Amino acid sequence: MPADAATWLKFADDDLAAARRLIGDLSLPPRLACFHAQQAAEKAVKAALAAAGTPFPRTHDLLALALLTSDRLRAELESVELSLLDPWAVDARYPADIPDVGVSEANVVLDTAAHTLRAVRAVLTSIDPQ
Repeated sequence: MPADAATWLKFADDDLAAARRLIGDLSLPPRLACFHAQQAAEKAVKAALAAAGTPFPRTHDLLALALLTSDRLRAELESVELSLLDPWAVDARYPADIPDVGVSEANVVLDTAAHTLRAVRAVLTSIDPQ
């Protein structure tokens, strides 16, 4: 795997770990975990694109990024509701743009991000087994 792809994947893992810690701290709002979950999924998809040598725009739009991925990864991501993650990239930064989220709803967002990372990792591992 190219170094930049490995870096993107490491950053994705870090964001997912942060999301899991944040959701476990009941003194913090679950929306913070949702933001990091979205970032984890976005960075994972960008890792796959970097590994394939596919240029990608500076965007947070997961659906647009997913369209740039390989046929195999696109097929894997079809079972992931990426649209659940998209609002947390930008909209969640503005209080009026997104309602507060509860822990159970945030856990669904985290699960979606984790599923995205698993799909990316499965495809990358099959391409570059180490």
